[in-house]
Amino acid sequence: IRDRVKPGDKVVTGALQGLYPAGITVGTVEQVLPYSPGALKKVLLVRPAVQLSLLEEVQVLKPL
Repeated sequence: IRDRVKPGDKVVTGALQGLYPAGITVGTVEQVLPYSPGALKKVLLVRPAVQLSLLEEVQVLKPL
């Protein structure tokens, strides 16, 4: 949470649990929504790096 995220920042994959290779561009931060003090997460609006209608397969990850 201490890291500064701002509009224009690039969102990329990480190598967490080895599911995806690190460094693949996912999109660009469009907006950082306000959060309450002490919050454990930030909510971002991200513009996808690809046109979603062209994708054949996607995987949606739900929060734990």
